[in-house]
Amino acid sequence: MLSRKGGNLVPFINSINKKSNSFFYKPNQGTETLIGKINLRKINDNIIVVFADSMNPIPISKNITPFKTGAFQGKFDILPVVIKYKNWTIDPTFKWYNREHPFIGFFKLLLYGKCEVVTDVMDLISCDENMTVEEYRDYVYNRMNTRYNEL
Repeated sequence: MLSRKGGNLVPFINSINKKSNSFFYKPNQGTETLIGKINLRKINDNIIVVFADSMNPIPISKNITPFKTGAFQGKFDILPVVIKYKNWTIDPTFKWYNREHPFIGFFKLLLYGKCEVVTDVMDLISCDENMTVEEYRDYVYNRMNTRYNEL
């Protein structure tokens, strides 16, 4: 998993990242680091997980926040995973853009009622050779939004 350098200042994150085989990137070098790691992968290496969202508010009529282009720059095959919270008594979504502290986002899941989490691994998506990076990003984003509605 790709993690921004500086995030390693969060308590216990170094232990979690070590166990999950995460790697850090320097600001403004995330795309280069990611493409390099993908190009160096060997058969049976761990998969690389990227959260492509921009962590901004979810637009009206959409279900997930828009994606950044960095994860799509190499036009690699993508295995999208959609995660949906259902039947929650309190919104479990971490809303950092509303200045919510990360611990509140974590603890409200533990302390406030029930929340069913549905995870769907979609089919592998490949980039058509004539697609731009932005078109590929939007294609994956729209497929995932549609799938979210179906869950």
